[in-house]
This record gives sequence, C-alpha cells and structure tokens, in this order.
Amino acid sequence: MITARAEVEQDDPSDSTAELWLPKSELSAPRARATLVQLLERVDGGERFMEAGSIVLAELTANASAHGTRRGDRFIVRLRVNAVRLRIEVHDRSTKEPVMRAMAPMAENGRGMHLVSSLSQSWGCHLRTPGVGKAVWAVVLPAQGSS
Repeated sequence: MITARAEVEQDDPSDSTAELWLPKSELSAPRARATLVQLLERVDGGERFMEAGSIVLAELTANASAHGTRRGDRFIVRLRVNAVRLRIEVHDRSTKEPVMRAMAPMAENGRGMHLVSSLSQSWGCHLRTPGVGKAVWAVVLPAQGSS
C-alpha cells in the first residue's frame, strides 16, 4: 500500500478555479471533464494541460464514485490552474486511501492510480476531519513542446 503525503497549497488569486459536487454515477467523470475543458479554455495555455489532466481527473473521479461514495451521496471535485500547473482534488467520504495494485497483463481494471502517478508531477492523499473522508490530489504540469 502506498501512503502518499499531503501537499498544502497556498491560494493564489491569479489561479483559475472550479468546484463541483457530483453524485455516484457513471456520468460524473464526463461532467467533471467538461468542467475541466471549460476551465482550461479560460486560461492562456490551458490546452497544454488538457490530455493528461483529463485522464487524471477521470481516474480520480471514477475512483471516488466507485469506491468512496455511497448511493445518494456526492463527492467534490476542485480544480485550480495557472500557467505552470493544474491541481486536481477529489474529496469523498471514504477514509480508505487509494492503492497502486499490481497490474495483471490481461486485467480489465487496476491501472488507474498507475496512470495518475505516471501523468502527474506528484499526487497524494490526506484524511479530512475524522469521519469526513479524504482528499486525493494530483498536480499535472503542462505538456512539453506545447505553446
């Protein structure tokens, strides 16, 4: 089991942000990605975060929906972007930390946190107030060679 460190972010007034509450649903990841696209369209150079950010967001959102949210509950997605980094946070009620599982070659699942790890500069998880769950976060850097 990987226990990732918490990373405290300083609020920067120049950052563009978005927050949404999503239900336990297979429609939550597409809705989160649509919000990311809208956010990145408002930021100069935002397209440089699109590919990796969309994949990382989809994986973290899918995990929260599948493993961290009970039927009828919601989870929170927070996005913060500036010219040098995109921070994605997903808050849910579960206190169970994400695990990078061994990947079987023919397995249909179990690759999500490996994708998050490979596409992010850093990622982690911290528990929220006892009994209120956790936040899983990832920091994505702009794609190289993009303008």
